Amino acid sequence: MLNLISLGIVMGFAFAAPPGIVAAETFRRGIARGFPAALSVQLGSLIGDATYCLLALAGAAMLAQNPLTQHALGVFSVFLLLYLAITGIRAELAPARLSTRSNIQPTNARGAFATGMFLSLTNPWAIGYWLSLGGALAASGAMESGAAMALFFVSFFGVCAAYAVGIALLIGVARRALPVPAARWISIASSAAIGILGIGLAWQVMQTMFV
Repeated sequence: MLNLISLGIVMGFAFAAPPGIVAAETFRRGIARGFPAALSVQLGSLIGDATYCLLALAGAAMLAQNPLTQHALGVFSVFLLLYLAITGIRAELAPARLSTRSNIQPTNARGAFATGMFLSLTNPWAIGYWLSLGGALAASGAMESGAAMALFFVSFFGVCAAYAVGIALLIGVARRALPVPAARWISIASSAAIGILGIGLAWQVMQTMFV
């Protein structure tokens, strides 16, 4: 039992902490909108992560190895990333946007949550992570019983949820400490980073489709 808990904690932190698509969107929304927006993106991403985790624990993750499924998810993810990058930059550069925090539009928590969920569900790197994790889960005994699967699941997502709250708090504090122009340009840079990730993903998808 302790081995499963330790495995869930280590894998949860290793999965949540590295920078990536969800982290970039969390930072972008958090700098622009504050703690609620950053937390909404993170919590939305947990839905996608939980989906693939349950598939892996149930032994159904092999379905995602279908090339057509991978290509479709990759293409959707590319369009989503480019859309987020373009709309994010346009929103920050809009002439109507004033330079006081009181005039910043209220957080659209539902939109941020949905964005985090779709980014996670269509992220090819997350899919690859869970596909490669199947052997480790089987070797650790996480698939031997329902109780073992539940124990791993709770420990893994407990760490992910704690990280989500912690990173959202840090971004919220940083936003309050930054002057509005600095926060605005950081948000633009985050949007540009998302666009670059989208272009890189598009190149990878094209290579897998035509090679």
